[in-house]
Amino acid sequence: MRAPRIKTAPTIRKELHTAGQCKRTLTLFGENTDAARDKFQEELEDTHKLFKSFVTENRPQLEIEMVATGEHWYGTRALERKLIDIIQTSDDYLLDASKDRDIFEVHYKRRRPLQERLASGIRAVVKGVSGERWQDRMLR
Repeated sequence: MRAPRIKTAPTIRKELHTAGQCKRTLTLFGENTDAARDKFQEELEDTHKLFKSFVTENRPQLEIEMVATGEHWYGTRALERKLIDIIQTSDDYLLDASKDRDIFEVHYKRRRPLQERLASGIRAVVKGVSGERWQDRMLR
């Protein structure tokens, strides 16, 4: 079902909450006005200008008008356009960096929910008890 049909379906109620007049200028479920479209386009253009300014500041050797077109380039094409400095694997990057920097490996251990811990403990007990019985039978 397409979104315009959803908004008119009798069993579906739409309710949008925003803070500020320009918080959500365009929507799939509400009415889009010309003023909302203009505001959205203005925000897109402003974001693009800020992006170009940031890239120009951090990559002055780049011809910004040549690359700030909305297109994207991979690998050697990005290198040719000076969007990247080098093509290398992450392993190679870390090996190079390790020559003059400390590298740390960080692990995040997710705490298992209580239900999961209990179930795991019960399985271990059952397995242990059944294993002990099997061992007892083998020793007789």
